[in-house]
Amino acid sequence: MKKLLFVFLISCVSYSVDAQILAWNFLSDVKGNERVSASTMTDSNLEVSILSRGPGVKPEKASYSFASAFPVNQNKEEAIKAGSYYQFTVKTKKNHYVSLNALEVVLRVQNNAPRNYRWMYSTDGIKFTDLGKEDVKSAPTINNGVSQPTLNLSSYKELQGVSSSQTITFRLYAWGGAEGSKDNGFRIGKSGATRNALSLSGKVSKKK
Repeated sequence: MKKLLFVFLISCVSYSVDAQILAWNFLSDVKGNERVSASTMTDSNLEVSILSRGPGVKPEKASYSFASAFPVNQNKEEAIKAGSYYQFTVKTKKNHYVSLNALEVVLRVQNNAPRNYRWMYSTDGIKFTDLGKEDVKSAPTINNGVSQPTLNLSSYKELQGVSSSQTITFRLYAWGGAEGSKDNGFRIGKSGATRNALSLSGKVSKKK
């Protein structure tokens, strides 16, 4: 009886622990300037997610990355108006719900690239809401990129218990660059053997 109770408790704990549900790991054959990139790790009860660029940024080559050259937008409002962002979506398969816990990203920022960024989300594809307490300061990184502080999503009610009837859209806006024609790459990456360039953790559950 004690053994059965122990197994039951362990199974309950395992079910409640948030895990990685989406991730992108850019392999050696990735050039960086691909038009879009499908998630390389996807929970079996989620739709494959597509990472893409806004109309205000230009694809560029960079190994183990999803890369873009960003314009000199002076502030967030200009970046939003210009469409200077990266984007991906989260959608469950039928009869499932998703609750999000954390977002992690590795950024590879060149000397003239944007000096500020902010993640935003939307559940209707129209109205976007800021994530985090404030805009984040970015700085030039080493060539391998730098892991950014984990973004906690667990306190956002709109990102908990989302059904298949809704699609969650994430955008990463960046602005404040010094030069718009050279050394202005603001990239997601690099990936490594044990490091994803972009990942999302949470829990996907089936409708009771």
